[in-house]
Amino acid sequence: MTARQLLDALTAAGCVPSIEGEELVLDTIPPAPLEPFVELLSTGMRALLTGRRWFGLDAQTGRGCGPLRDGALDPAQLLPSNVSLLCVEGDRIWDRHPLAVVLTPSAFEPPATKKQKNGRTAAV
Repeated sequence: MTARQLLDALTAAGCVPSIEGEELVLDTIPPAPLEPFVELLSTGMRALLTGRRWFGLDAQTGRGCGPLRDGALDPAQLLPSNVSLLCVEGDRIWDRHPLAVVLTPSAFEPPATKKQKNGRTAAV
């Protein structure tokens, strides 16, 4: 699930999001299946609602994870498999999500694969 899909799903469920400072606020409790995605993708939804850019970093390398050099993410795309820190442009701190790939695997791209000489693929 992408941040864009989550925003659409919440709105369709009558759970309207808004922004207060650097916080995403929902007017009702989200449906239970969406709760873990709200936790993970709140920054992506804030980026969509404010028109600001969304960033992701790999906490181990400190490098940007998005398709752009600066780590900018597309809220309409799945998260890169190595992202562990997320923020919206202008945020004072990064959100850390160490267990997100375990709790919300459908929010992430599958790990990249690399062709080996024998023609088989291996996770990179």
